[in-house]
Amino acid sequence: MLSIAKSSRVSHDKYLINHNLLNSSGHAQILGIAEEKTNNIKAQIDYEVFQNLDIAKAFRINGVIVSTQEFVGNVNSVFFDTDDIRIITGPPSGRRKYLNILLSQINNDHVKNLQRFQKVLMQRNKLIKN
Repeated sequence: MLSIAKSSRVSHDKYLINHNLLNSSGHAQILGIAEEKTNNIKAQIDYEVFQNLDIAKAFRINGVIVSTQEFVGNVNSVFFDTDDIRIITGPPSGRRKYLNILLSQINNDHVKNLQRFQKVLMQRNKLIKN
């Protein structure tokens, strides 16, 4: 979560928040400290939950608010799950997703390009549908 700014297990942030908190307003936080040889990086994701079930998310690196693109790649990690076997046996979309996650941690430009590509793809599909 602190590596790529999203959960690998759920599709929407509301599933990360305690259901009791979703019925009222409140605050939730994910915090981690990555130790490197030369310095430590404090990565933090803040969730503000509103009574209308909207969720606002803010990213911080060492206490400074940053964009999603600036957040990704500060804490590099390798995460293996039992579902990872699908990378080999599953459809190509799973392999693309896995590679995009790895590349996003290494190169912030990849995050920007990927977001632009997904936006253009949605617009294209919407035009085709109409």
